[in-house]
Amino acid sequence: MTHISENPDLDSPVPLIVDIHGWGGTAGGQMYVSDFNNIADEYGAVVVYPAALEPVRGWNAGWCCESHDDLGFILRLVDIATQIHQIDTNRIYATGWSNGCAMSQMLAMKASDVFAAIGCMAQYLNTYYDPTYSPIPVIEVHGMLDQIIVYGTSASHAIQNPGSPSEAFETGAMQNMHNWGEYNGCSGSAETFEVNSLYSIHGFSDCQDGAEVRLMSIYAAQHNPLSL
Repeated sequence: MTHISENPDLDSPVPLIVDIHGWGGTAGGQMYVSDFNNIADEYGAVVVYPAALEPVRGWNAGWCCESHDDLGFILRLVDIATQIHQIDTNRIYATGWSNGCAMSQMLAMKASDVFAAIGCMAQYLNTYYDPTYSPIPVIEVHGMLDQIIVYGTSASHAIQNPGSPSEAFETGAMQNMHNWGEYNGCSGSAETFEVNSLYSIHGFSDCQDGAEVRLMSIYAAQHNPLSL
């Protein structure tokens, strides 16, 4: 599915956003829940909503569906979008929820030459470090009451999915933030950027190529922060 801004700048290339649904979800469901159509209209962007293969409707983000080349599929989708629409190839972004967030982070790790930044909700990087990676900005949003992808550790999820890489047993929201801080060559200790009664934002700002890292922790949110 594709959404084209109602107010595109026809005289210059526009950003492209890849918005990826969660496990068992649909492209239409993600479009409805994420509200990126309105964001695209505000900023003059194109949004594509990929759909994972039936019957699982899950993305191979490092441990699932080994026969699915979802990395190749989404990169091909980006290629097609740039051929059809006037896309600024320096402003291609990935986002998603849950399994779609893991896929977004895999795209960052495996295709940092394509994506300018990624931001997603309720999952962690579930694949190994790739030596071809060049730092790009990363933000993850996570509910502290999440009982599916636990805020403190994803060990329970990894145990239920034996194909998970060993890193999945050690990764929680804070550890995922620190991992990206290491991958992005960030220096110094983690910083606190905002704290209020609803959420806090921590991360790193002194990073290679300006590739800042953020974690937004929502105190009262469960697995879907948008359900608040």
